[in-house]
Amino acid sequence: TNAAELSKHVSGTPIQQEHSEGQTQVTFNDVPVGAYVVTATGNKIVYAPMVAETYNAEATYMQAKDVQLTAKSTGYIVDKSAEDNFVARGQEVTFTITTTFPSFEVADSADNSFKIVDTPTGLDITGVTEITIGGAETEDYTTSEANDGKYTIDLTNAIGTSNANAGKTVVVTYTAIVTADDGYSNTANAYRNNVDMGHDDEKGYTGNIVLTKYAENGTTVLEGAEFKLYKATKNDVKAEGSTVSALSFIKLADGEYKLALEDEEGATDTLVATNGTLTVKGLDEGDYWFEETKAPEGYSINADGATAAVRENATENVSIPTSLNDTKLSALPGTGGIGTTIFTIGGCL
Repeated sequence: TNAAELSKHVSGTPIQQEHSEGQTQVTFNDVPVGAYVVTATGNKIVYAPMVAETYNAEATYMQAKDVQLTAKSTGYIVDKSAEDNFVARGQEVTFTITTTFPSFEVADSADNSFKIVDTPTGLDITGVTEITIGGAETEDYTTSEANDGKYTIDLTNAIGTSNANAGKTVVVTYTAIVTADDGYSNTANAYRNNVDMGHDDEKGYTGNIVLTKYAENGTTVLEGAEFKLYKATKNDVKAEGSTVSALSFIKLADGEYKLALEDEEGATDTLVATNGTLTVKGLDEGDYWFEETKAPEGYSINADGATAAVRENATENVSIPTSLNDTKLSALPGTGGIGTTIFTIGGCL
């Protein structure tokens, strides 16, 4: 037991009592009548809080009684965190798994194993960047990827002799590319001798923008406009010497596109609004500008374009609406009058 923790729950002098290493059942003797919260700590496992009542209800007069407690594990800690939880498709994200190296009942058995398995959705794991055990970097691991996408980090070679690493903090850092256009999720499980010791998951989200193309009245939807999309403001794109490039997309359906991965086949920066709407998916936070490159037939290009601001959200994907109005081209005016015929005749004469 931890005397400092126990002292938070009792008055007077903290109760201190020594116990044998490895002992799970503990008897507290001569404890004053009361109710106590007992915490157990160790460097190999996480224990659940315990409650002890030291009142002997069967005694004639108020009397204390000895209490026997059994420490119970809540499991090994497995914590998963991500460098970024609001992302763009194609973005590389760094993930960190923190857990505790387990202790083995038969310390040096050839059957002992310790593995961390990550199950990603919407991610392509590119590889481990670093693993530390007790703060020291190690190369005693192997990695493998199954057909179902599960990524295994095998730390069996790092077990050592006589539970040398038991209780030490294990930190695994790896990177992955976001492949989904609607966020990602992944779960890390730690296995001791193929038994699940615990897990933790991490989720990420993305944004999309829905552009609607109207006539100048703001209600009539126009068909056939084309656009380019920039992650920048109009001023940035049009500034002298600007090097801002239009984003590339993969067409999902008429009027629907997802942000393209690097060098992905079929990518285009020309976006066509179908039935008056254009949806672009897989965007992260930032300011975006649509440049109209082709107006619907009979209408003029709106040089102002359309803007949209995607803001980070930690709990869900976001959808941002925006719109753009075009002006109808006017018919060419008639020349009227006598025209040029009289001047032509005069010139011939």
